[in-house]
Amino acid sequence: MADIIDLGPHERMSVDEVFAATSREPWEDVIVCGFHKEGGDIVVRSSHMSREFSLWIAEHLKLHILGRL
Repeated sequence: MADIIDLGPHERMSVDEVFAATSREPWEDVIVCGFHKEGGDIVVRSSHMSREFSLWIAEHLKLHILGRL
């Protein structure tokens, strides 16, 4: 599994900036998580991966954010 890539130089990137920064990568699979502030809804979309693999990626993301990976 490849390393998680830092999406940019700051934490306040707009949605368009994030997609522009990542669109040049040759991804094999992706998970996109979005949040609607007004309704409090979380939307998750992924490419051709099982729920188990998506969960595995999410757990590794959590460890990366916590500085444990």
